[in-house]
Parts: sequence; C-alpha cells; structure tokens
Amino acid sequence: MPLSRLQIAALSFALLAPGALAAPPGADIDMREASRFKCAGGEEMAIAFTSDAAGSVAVVALEGGRHALPIQPLEPGPVRITWSDGARTLVWSAGVQLMWMEGHERHLSCGRGGHSH
Repeated sequence: MPLSRLQIAALSFALLAPGALAAPPGADIDMREASRFKCAGGEEMAIAFTSDAAGSVAVVALEGGRHALPIQPLEPGPVRITWSDGARTLVWSAGVQLMWMEGHERHLSCGRGGHSH
C-alpha cells in the first residue's frame, strides 16, 4: 500500500525535526585526547567529560566499550561524585580514586588509592 502525501510529509518532518537524529552525549568526543587512568587489574580507563541538558556526562572508554554516564545528585557525607546509567557507575573520590562498577560482577579501582566501598 503506497504512502499518502500526508504520511510522507509527517515522516519527513519526524526525520528532519531537531533532535530526531541527535547523537548520544559524548559521541563526538575523540577519546585519544581523554584522560587515562591505570586500573588495579592492568586495564586502562579513558575518561572525557561533556554535558547535556541535564548536566555533566562522563564518557568512559574501557576495554573497547564506550559509555556515556550522566551525573547523579550529590549525597551527604564524604565528597564523592557519581555518574551512572543504571547499569554502569563511575565514582570519583578524593585522592583521584576512580571506581568502575558494572552490576555486581565487575569492580575496578583506578588512579591513586585503594579499592574500598
């Protein structure tokens, strides 16, 4: 069944509307220029920062994967900044300690300092 002119116009508008084809936050970042941190298991984590309408976004490259994690609200207590997409979490704490978590299966400690929860 052929599309009507109205259907073609609506489809064209949807495809050309601002944001319809928007790339995810950090997609345009060249990770070769990112900050790099050695992790306890020998892995290397690259991190770059950008922002979107909601705030800061940490773009993390680790073992061939690339993840854009939005910043989370600050919590009371020791200074910690957290970025998370719900499945993966990056936590910065004083002393340039970075912790990467993917669910319950994987934790990496990177930068200076030891791994602690």
